[in-house]
Formats: sequence, structure tokens, C-alpha cells
Amino acid sequence: MKKSYILLVFCCFACNKLEISETNSDNTYSTRALPTNNFDWEYCDYMPTPPGQSAIPSPWVGAGSVVTEFGLDITNDRYKKDGWELVFNTFDADAPGPLANPYFILYNKYRGLLRIYLYITTQFITTSQSLQDGLSVITLHQTSLLRFLNKTTIDITDKNHISYFTQLHPSSQNAPSPVASNKWYMFQYELEYDPMLASLSHHQIQMSWFVNYLQINELKIKGKATGSITGTIGGSSNNQSDNIISEFVSTGKSVGTVAVAGIGMSFLEKNKINNQGENNLGLSKGVFNAMYSGITKALSGSMSDLPKNISGILSGIFGLNSTKQPTLVDLRLETNMTMDGTISSRGSLPSMPISFWVPGTNIASDASGHIPLYNKTLGAIGFKSAETLPVIKTHADIYQYVAKDPYDGSVNAYNEVYLNAVVPDYSEYLIINPELKTIADIAITQQILVDDIPVSLNRYPLGSFDSRVFGSLYGPLYPPFSIQFRIEVTPKNGDSPSVIVKTMEIEEDRDETWYDVVYLDEF
Repeated sequence: MKKSYILLVFCCFACNKLEISETNSDNTYSTRALPTNNFDWEYCDYMPTPPGQSAIPSPWVGAGSVVTEFGLDITNDRYKKDGWELVFNTFDADAPGPLANPYFILYNKYRGLLRIYLYITTQFITTSQSLQDGLSVITLHQTSLLRFLNKTTIDITDKNHISYFTQLHPSSQNAPSPVASNKWYMFQYELEYDPMLASLSHHQIQMSWFVNYLQINELKIKGKATGSITGTIGGSSNNQSDNIISEFVSTGKSVGTVAVAGIGMSFLEKNKINNQGENNLGLSKGVFNAMYSGITKALSGSMSDLPKNISGILSGIFGLNSTKQPTLVDLRLETNMTMDGTISSRGSLPSMPISFWVPGTNIASDASGHIPLYNKTLGAIGFKSAETLPVIKTHADIYQYVAKDPYDGSVNAYNEVYLNAVVPDYSEYLIINPELKTIADIAITQQILVDDIPVSLNRYPLGSFDSRVFGSLYGPLYPPFSIQFRIEVTPKNGDSPSVIVKTMEIEEDRDETWYDVVYLDEF
């Protein structure tokens, strides 16, 4: 009896939400769900902490804030009027003891963005200038929830959805070590709307998240040493070891296609080396220049002009912050990358990994752990799965000629390609989260054909057209085509609008006689 009493006291101390019933001298224990504590994350100076714990400043200003890493445009993008909702929060002024590495999670219901803010309280000593974070879906069901984190273009005929995504955050060798105690960290993920999730119970799915530290003594990308990449280099797969980032962490070398992600205009500014297009991201000069000039032009105008001004990107989200100027809140690029480096130390940040229920699933009232404060299906938009897609019928007349280079006098061969195509309407494959439809007006402002030639992005209108493309004779005559949607989300209550750019892979109907060649004389 004495032994049973001691066990009871321990359990009550460990779980202050314990419910105890006793029948015929048998003790039955059950836990109740923990409600997520709300707080004024928009304007608070200090976070809710229990008596006796040192004050923790908000992420927005003060010691350890996120402003140095992400800039004012992203730091000021946190308000309810811009669509942000609190999902989870472990900061609690009524906690029975000091908080250990607390975090809170915001979700933007207009953009489908999840942001995790983590504050490290654990005192530890380590030398590390790079971080690795990962997000995974733990379920036996196929879900497209993480598909937007994978590539810049979406293949809706591929049923093998990713379940694991990881990113590497290299940092300047001359910058203060990013791994430190008493400091804020922010991580962002764009989620795809998957209607299937609403049919699952909380027992059938969870999300898991982790952060590791790595000391990379020297990092080379495509053979060039670099220590000043800002942003993230990401890889995805269906397991934790089969992607370019995991391979690099394990061996110090990897080759493959990566998704380079950035948040805010400072991402482009910090990775721009010069006006000739050299950059720290491993992108070609042409691609970087097209993206940089297109985004700069778009952000210098008004939100209403943004959809038609964006150029040079395949995947991105734009919104407004407190300045009322458009801001780049998510950018995703895709590039082939060779990474080589030496890792002298690595390890997990304290309290990792963290798992939590997926909002919008059927979470029972007696589920253990924290219940999401915002409990609606995540993701702003998504794509229907399809076995096949309508094809684009194309025909081109290729005019081949030689021309003298005005700079060095060399003679080179070129093409002029007149492309003719009939593009069907693909909007039926785009799906909008019903939760978003109730609070915002959704408009597809542009649906355009994109040929993803490595040196540039050429765009064509929906329907029949006859247009000209310029390319090298030795370049691709069969460029891959995609359909790009530019979607404007205008909240019905007058909140700030957002623009989402998303691209879907398509097919073409071609045969061996699809072009006619006419040779021109040298000039």
C-alpha cells in the first residue's frame, strides 16, 4: 500500500492534468488533452514564463531576436490581420517549473505557411556554424502535405508523395555562431492542402520536427569554396537517409537536385555577389539575374500589379507586412548541386525531435498532449492527383543561322524558333482549401505556359499563340513545359492580400515532324 501511494504522488507531480478514478481497489489512470495557451504574440515584449525563470524577450526585438537573420520585412510579417494564427504554444506563465526550450508555431491561413519559433534555454557548449532542420509526416497513408517542399514544379501524376524533408542552413564562417543558448530560431514550411487529411483521426497521423547542429569546416558548392550562403538547401524523400542533405551530413559529399529556399528580399541581396549574376546559391548567372530583376521589379510596385510583374520564378508567395509594401515571404528554386565539405562535429539540439498532432484531422477531446489552438485543415491550395493530363499540341519552325559575335568576332550558330501551341485550361486540377474560400476571394489572375530553358524562363499566354523563342543551336530544342498559376488571395474582411505562384508539370503532343528547318546565310 505504501508503494502504491508513492507512485501516485510521483504521477501527480509529473502530469498536472491527471484524472484518477478508483474502482474495487484498482487504480485507472487517464490523461486529458492539454489546451494550447494563447498569448499576445503580435505585440508582447516578453514571453509568458513562470515565476523564477529569467525573462525571455519576444522574437521580434531584443536579445537573440530573428531580425538579424531574416530582416524587418519578415519580422514585421506576424500579425493576425495578415492571416497569422497561433497553432501550438508551450510558453506558460502557470507552468510548475522553468520552461525548457519552449516553442510556438504560427500558421498563415491565406498562404499555407507554417512557422516554428524555438527558444533555446539549455546551456550547452558547442562549436557550430550551421544548422539542419527536418519535417516529416508519420502515417501509413499517402499525403501530399509536404509536396510543395520538394520541387519548384509539381508532378500530379506521381503518386509517391514525400514523407520526409530536411534542410541545411550554412552560415558565414565570419558570422557569430548560430548555435547558442538564449537565442531564437525560426523555421518556415509551405504546406499543400490535402483534403484526405480531414478523414483521418489523430491516431493515424503525426508531424515530427527536429533541429541539429553541424560544424562544417569548409563547404564547397560545385567546386567553389563558400562560407556565405544565406537561406536553406533542401532535399526530400520517403526516408531519412535517401536525399542530398542526409548524404552530405553522413559523408561530407553529395550530388543531386536540391530545392533552394529563401525568405524575404534579404535572401537575394545576401546571396548576390555582383551585377553580372554571380551568386552563392549555385544558380547560373542567367537564372539568378532573371529572378533577381523580376522580383525586384515586382516588389517595387503595388500589390495589385504584382501578379503580372513577377518573372523569373516557378514557386513563390508574396504578401504584405506593416509597411503596406509587397514582401517576398517564400521563394523556392531548384538547381543541380555538388556539395563537398568536412564536418568536424554534429549533434541534436536539446528536446529534439518534437512531434505534434496535425491540425484539421479528427483530434479527440481526450487525446494526450497539446491540442492545436487553430484546428483546421492546413494548406491554402493543392493539386488533384491524375493518371494523365491533357497534352499541349505544339509545332515549331526553326530557322538556323550563323552570326558573328560583336565582342570577340567569333562565328557561332544559332536558332530562331517560332513556336506554335494550343494550351488547354488546367485550372480544374488546382484545388482551394474550403476553409480559405470562406474567408477570402480567390482568383487565378494568370495561367501561363512556361518553358524552363536553363538560361531563362519564357512565358506564353493560355490558348493558341505564335511566339518566338531564342536559343543556342547546341541548346535544348525540346525544353520541358509547365503550366504556371498565379493566384490572388484577397481576404473578405479587408486584411492584406497575398499572391501565390505555383507551377504544375505537363506533357506535350509532339512527333518527329514537329518542326521545319530553314537555313539562313551568314550576316
